Amino acid sequence: MRAKAAGFLLLLFLVVPLFPASALTEPPPLLVDFVVDPKIRQSAGSDEALRILLADVVSRASLIFNAEIGRRLEVGKVWVELPDGSAEQAIVVTSAIPWLVEHFKSKTDSRFIVFLAGRPVFFGWINLDGYNEGSGGRISIVKYYASDPQYTANTLLHEIGHNCGAKHAEPRDSIMNDEQKDAISYKESIPVIRENCGTK
Repeated sequence: MRAKAAGFLLLLFLVVPLFPASALTEPPPLLVDFVVDPKIRQSAGSDEALRILLADVVSRASLIFNAEIGRRLEVGKVWVELPDGSAEQAIVVTSAIPWLVEHFKSKTDSRFIVFLAGRPVFFGWINLDGYNEGSGGRISIVKYYASDPQYTANTLLHEIGHNCGAKHAEPRDSIMNDEQKDAISYKESIPVIRENCGTK
């Protein structure tokens, strides 16, 4: 009996360190699926380089999202396609969003589906860095800046905030301010984002 007990304790000693307490309590990461502008894939040079590019943007966003909301972000599925009706020079939101909804919502269960644009994004005559299909929706468009991946990550965080139910915020140092450039906190939007995306 003692030999069995000793063997069980030894087994516990060997196995438990492989699974730290944080791993047992940490919620699963939220996956961000990407539909990538072919221009970005061409610039990256290979599928592997594109994956590294996406992982860099998402890991930058994840540092802030995990610290404030309690969930990590990870790259999910990746497609390289261009929305129907897109011009060579720009992405038109009014045609891109319906195309994304029609072609990709049924292909994945991920919480977020992001079109990463390698060209200007227009809503009417307004040039945008990002756009969201609506509060609580799953579809977003984010303009990729090769020279400033952190700004791309901040735009991603802003659109994900909308996906999680947050509206635009007044403080200019909030990620949810629609003119923010380098904010590093969701500020007063944290509770609603945690409620919708922090534990599910």
